[in-house]
Amino acid sequence: SDLSVQISLELERIQQQVRKREETLEGSFRCFETGHELDSWNPELLYWLADSYYWGSGVQVDKEMAAALYRRAADRGHSNAQYCLGVLYSDGEGVNRDEVEAAAWLHKAAEQGNTGAQVSLGLAFKTGSGVPRDYAQAAMWLRRAGEKEDFGDPAANQLQNAEQPGRSV
Repeated sequence: SDLSVQISLELERIQQQVRKREETLEGSFRCFETGHELDSWNPELLYWLADSYYWGSGVQVDKEMAAALYRRAADRGHSNAQYCLGVLYSDGEGVNRDEVEAAAWLHKAAEQGNTGAQVSLGLAFKTGSGVPRDYAQAAMWLRRAGEKEDFGDPAANQLQNAEQPGRSV
């Protein structure tokens, strides 16, 4: 029937899109790998490589490898890598679960203004996870995260500015 032909064509189209996406991800991964070979100290490349291994983007998922690469980028002050490493220690993914270590990395990222880390650290202080329970610290970190409101979303930022009277975007 016409419908089964349509369904077959649609499935074929979807499979092509999936293949194209996988090829793009593999290409991206090769770029990160090549960049890393040229500059093995670059924290941004280390972070993107780690992310690729964590999510399996263009490469087989490897949480241990992701953790090791996040760690190298985190040691070089990359706040997103510090935040990710904190989350990995908190969840015990690719590393042994360690709430104290998690809180330490979240703290480093939070101090650099990483909103996700500020929220996670605030919640850690609220529950006493890896840090002594401290409601004042919890409130401070959650307030800092909340002050951004847009959570790093430039589109939301523009929208906010557009909604304020007398402001031209």
